[in-house]
Amino acid sequence: MIAIWAAELYLDKINRLSLKEHGREGTLKVAGEGAQLNKPTNGEYARTVAAFRDFLSDLKDVLDEATTVNLLASYGRTEELVHFASLKEHHETVIQHYIQRAEAKKALAVLRKPSVSPELQYKFGPSLISLDPYETVEAWISAGSNLNPRRLIPALMRYASTPQPP
Repeated sequence: MIAIWAAELYLDKINRLSLKEHGREGTLKVAGEGAQLNKPTNGEYARTVAAFRDFLSDLKDVLDEATTVNLLASYGRTEELVHFASLKEHHETVIQHYIQRAEAKKALAVLRKPSVSPELQYKFGPSLISLDPYETVEAWISAGSNLNPRRLIPALMRYASTPQPP
């Protein structure tokens, strides 16, 4: 419970720094002759996010998974949500995120990990081959005997039937 509370404190601080950085919030601070907006440096925001990611890495086994996911989602921290899913080895969530962002190379990097089930290759094959056919086929070739070529045929057929740009 304390770890979740600490996570929420981190998220609140990140949110406040983000708002200040984008000029939506800030206090006037009298400095000498004039006043200036009290904004964080970009480094402060980056350091806080990095510290929060380290916090997630260190306490991944202590944090309640459902509560942490809901908390990250409620603060709109998609990148940290993907980071946490990666730490918890929820490869499917991570791959879906990258495919939704059309980042095929990152999705393929996850699929190349030895701990990832070959079933995910078959599941995401059609999406990946349409995003980056060359890299996807290269990944399949490098997987070698771990994949059943017959199960990849539907992805290839779907790709072959879609119109290709000139």
